[in-house]
Amino acid sequence: MAAVLGVFVAARLVVAHWVRPHLVAPLHISIPDTTFAQPSSTSASAGGLDPRDWIISDNTINAKAHVIGQYGSVSSSGNAAASEGAHGLTIPGVGSCPDLHSTTAQSIQQCVNHMGVREVVTYQPITHYWALQWTELAVFLGAAVALSGLCIWWVRKRLP
Repeated sequence: MAAVLGVFVAARLVVAHWVRPHLVAPLHISIPDTTFAQPSSTSASAGGLDPRDWIISDNTINAKAHVIGQYGSVSSSGNAAASEGAHGLTIPGVGSCPDLHSTTAQSIQQCVNHMGVREVVTYQPITHYWALQWTELAVFLGAAVALSGLCIWWVRKRLP
């Protein structure tokens, strides 16, 4: 019974982390990064997504479409990491804004807007909830039928 429980838990983890996000095609949206203009919310929520939507990934990209951060952060370390220098305001992975010389949230947001930083959100909208549930149910029912058939075949083969 312990082995069956271990296999069950492993199957649930595999489905939850690697299969479920791909059962129904996720949607993608590209929105301007407004993290600094609205510090109390993420750009994804400001981009019109329902709070109940399942966000699979949220990457911040620069104008060349290179990922420079995740979940609304402009740098991979999780903060803006903007610095003042001789060339103006500089944001790692993004570039510099020579006309700005302040690290206030408003200045950083102006630089982010000027540099074309965007967020690309991959998500399952709340309207996909039942499609995901029914598809996952079909996967597990199919596995149960296949395993039941295997058990019946195995028992019949071993009986004299």
